[in-house]
Amino acid sequence: TGFLLALETTPPRHKLLLPFVWLYYHTVIPMLGWLVAGNSKAYQYLPSSSLQFLPAEELSQRIRENGWQDTCVQRKMMGVMAIHQARRERKSGR
Repeated sequence: TGFLLALETTPPRHKLLLPFVWLYYHTVIPMLGWLVAGNSKAYQYLPSSSLQFLPAEELSQRIRENGWQDTCVQRKMMGVMAIHQARRERKSGR
């Protein structure tokens, strides 16, 4: 048996939150990168890539379509972070 546990950013369900998410990604995260690592530019790729990610429910569906069972997704942090869980049974015969 294999287990999947992944923490991903995800677009918010409600478009009303997008301006706040944009502000967070473009100001707070680079500032934290500067404070923690001394390099804000290293954290500027995150906003452009994160906003392009699949919505959490669509990613969960794709995980299920690729042979995983008991898929579960939990949205956190006002819906912009998602915890994905799934299980996969080993094929018999090995």
